[in-house]
Amino acid sequence: MSCQLLNRAVNYANYEDFSKDFDKFVYYNKYEVEDRESIKLLKEMIADGKTVCHLFYENDLPVGLLSLSFENVGSSDGVALSITALCVDYLFVSYNFRNKNFCTCRISHKILDFAIKTLYDLNNTIGTINNLILLPANNDVKNFYLDYGFESLSGEWLYFSIAK
Repeated sequence: MSCQLLNRAVNYANYEDFSKDFDKFVYYNKYEVEDRESIKLLKEMIADGKTVCHLFYENDLPVGLLSLSFENVGSSDGVALSITALCVDYLFVSYNFRNKNFCTCRISHKILDFAIKTLYDLNNTIGTINNLILLPANNDVKNFYLDYGFESLSGEWLYFSIAK
């Protein structure tokens, strides 16, 4: 494996081209029945421009998917908050690549690294986006994010802050 995870999403000129590769990605991964409704919703969000989806490949094999959007975070436990955060709507690692290392770390870490780099880039451009937030799918996934460095925000939500 080379050490650069290819993110093909930046090369798409239009939704139709992206949609074809997205459909191939979904077919390759033979999603479980319970995942199909999430994939349908994600595709609708992409078509409506509500999330930006990145497909990651290694040697032309789909290894992962990440969708990001902006989310306004309101009050939490009686504390008034008004922040705009970058939100991980969906992070998926292809079944054949789960728990496998990519160079020196897991593919899921590389995809999160990409999300955090995107957060830094937005912060340097806009200046007010300091947090990456997400809602973990289950406790195992929650523990993965906590081990990565995320912290509890409110309820089940987690955040990763780059604020200084």
